[in-house]
Amino acid sequence: MFFIAIVWSIAGAFLALHTGIPALVDRVVKSGWIPDSLALPNAAKLSAHCSSGNEPRAKLDGEALRLIRHAAWRMGFEVGYGAGLASMGRLDAARRSQTSEWLTNTARNLNVPEPLLPAIGHSANALHEFAVHIETDPQCTAARLAQRYGEGESAIYKMSAYVGHSASSRAAFPEIGARFVPNIRHHAKSANVPEQPLQPLLQDSMGGEDQTRAAVNRLDEYFKTGN
Repeated sequence: MFFIAIVWSIAGAFLALHTGIPALVDRVVKSGWIPDSLALPNAAKLSAHCSSGNEPRAKLDGEALRLIRHAAWRMGFEVGYGAGLASMGRLDAARRSQTSEWLTNTARNLNVPEPLLPAIGHSANALHEFAVHIETDPQCTAARLAQRYGEGESAIYKMSAYVGHSASSRAAFPEIGARFVPNIRHHAKSANVPEQPLQPLLQDSMGGEDQTRAAVNRLDEYFKTGN
């Protein structure tokens, strides 16, 4: 019996480590004690397949640039929101078709490759797989945004994808708290997006669908108006 107790104690310790360490790391990263970039997949290696191309960068004035940034925000958000719904089994055929059509039209208007929703892998690893998908940039959407318009517009697209995924799950299950906090903060900083309009989406205490929608609408208004 003593031996069995020791075995179960060891097993319990390993289980505690397995479940506790990710939660501890998540808490440390959210608190800002370590750089947000350390929580991201290695994008420099993952997106190496996207060629640089020779297309000259578009020269945009203030109004045109604002429209581009808003389109990049909406496109990224739709990718993330659709992927989040799919990971929860809530993306029906009609919504998937609507999302695909919207992404096709927006990508065409921006003259960048259309982003596709990621394939659903292991549900237990869904968040990491989504982060790898965004940083890998398999369709080179983010890379082309950077080439055509600037690194900031590419960062907006990536940031918005994480916001969309987080919003879809928080609207359905508010108790899960904030997701992709370091990813959002990292790309927001690269895009010169202030934290103030993002703040509600970075807090664990935000409520359900109504509060999530209000926070997303506030961010959409920021990209529409720049304020």
